[in-house]
Amino acid sequence: MCVKKVKLIVRIAKPFEFTNNEYAFVNSQPLVIRTIIFGKLWVCYIFCVLCFGISSSAFTQSYDSAFIKMNLSYQYEATGNYAQAINAIINTEFPENFYYQKYMRLGWLNYMNYNSANAITYYQQADNLEPNSIDAKESLLKNYFLLQQYSDAERTARKILNISPMNYSARYCLAQLALVNLNYTKMEFQLKKITQLFPSDFSATDSFRFESNF
Repeated sequence: MCVKKVKLIVRIAKPFEFTNNEYAFVNSQPLVIRTIIFGKLWVCYIFCVLCFGISSSAFTQSYDSAFIKMNLSYQYEATGNYAQAINAIINTEFPENFYYQKYMRLGWLNYMNYNSANAITYYQQADNLEPNSIDAKESLLKNYFLLQQYSDAERTARKILNISPMNYSARYCLAQLALVNLNYTKMEFQLKKITQLFPSDFSATDSFRFESNF
């Protein structure tokens, strides 16, 4: 029981040691909720230090710095100041197991700041750290399309399908690429796959019916 309690305390007091699933959940929440979550984690950290005698020196300085800077970054994002949100974390030392999250965040902020070239750079770094990551590749897809880098988009879509054959974003990307290349046969093939996998997706269903009439 005592060991379990210590593990729980350490887990709470190291709020940046997220798993990918935990990070994905937090990052999927509205901005206000994300800010509240990070704020509450900081309160938990202080609580552990005061009540259980856990000294901040027990953890690396990078955890403290990264947490403060990340929280500041979310505050800047909340006001639409994406440049400052980027600057808050870009040169900050992060724990080694948190660099994926750092690169994903920098990619997102650059995308929001209408800088897809930089966004791609950071998403690629995240993807290199986690080669089986779907979210990094889907983020790359979006930015490749914005820059009309269609060959890169197709290559990335096929990588996603190798990992997740039923992935919606990758198949829709290939359908859009087929449309760009006026290859209606391939477009119909991908749209048909989408409608089979996601029958409630009316946009894909309607597109498939439209194409089938020709």
